[in-house]
Amino acid sequence: MKFLLNPINLKGKKVALCGELGAGKTYFVRNWLREQGVNEDVPSPTFSLVQQYSLKDKCLVSHWDLYRLTKIPDDFWFDDADTVFIEWADKFPECYKIIDIFLFFSLLEDGNRVSFGFEKGVRIPYSAVGFRQTANGLQRDGER
Repeated sequence: MKFLLNPINLKGKKVALCGELGAGKTYFVRNWLREQGVNEDVPSPTFSLVQQYSLKDKCLVSHWDLYRLTKIPDDFWFDDADTVFIEWADKFPECYKIIDIFLFFSLLEDGNRVSFGFEKGVRIPYSAVGFRQTANGLQRDGER
């Protein structure tokens, strides 16, 4: 099922993924990578700090998880991947200046997940990024 940011090209972007534990940040990256043709395992980078993937079109993708850190590591600033996903970027306001897109994820009381985003300060239409995790699987906002 195609559901992730179809109208928005994430290639060449630094994307902040914000939200509480279990809200869907890694799940989002895993599914975006699947849509780009990545078939390998896509684990959370919580303990490795960063995972990297090569796309079929030779683009390099980095997936950072800053959750356990109190300071951003120096090599973070020199990541030259084509697309960079940064979980928990909201913990470090000093990295805001490099972010192109902020995506926010929330876990609702009923167990559903929702998301919304901003690109360079402009809200991305909810239907462009919205999804819900339901008993029937992942659904785009507005689907039943």
